[in-house]
Amino acid sequence: MKAIVCLSAVVVASTPFVGTPARADDAEAARLCRGDAFKLCLSEIPDRDRITACMVRNRARLSPGCQTVFNKPSRPATVEAASHTIR
Repeated sequence: MKAIVCLSAVVVASTPFVGTPARADDAEAARLCRGDAFKLCLSEIPDRDRITACMVRNRARLSPGCQTVFNKPSRPATVEAASHTIR
């Protein structure tokens, strides 16, 4: 029962409302990293910030799919880079 509650908490905490491309990216990131969150950061669930910090600390141990999420540049940096190319 506790595992079901934890799974539900991770799904809710890591899957925001879908509707925009950014939200779709978040849903994909949650899908790619869900297993790693359970394996490496179970004690941090359901606190999304603590899960993220745990994942960063364990970056070398993440699955290849989840590593792609953590190796992507952050959105603000991407937006800033895109705005410089437009100017």
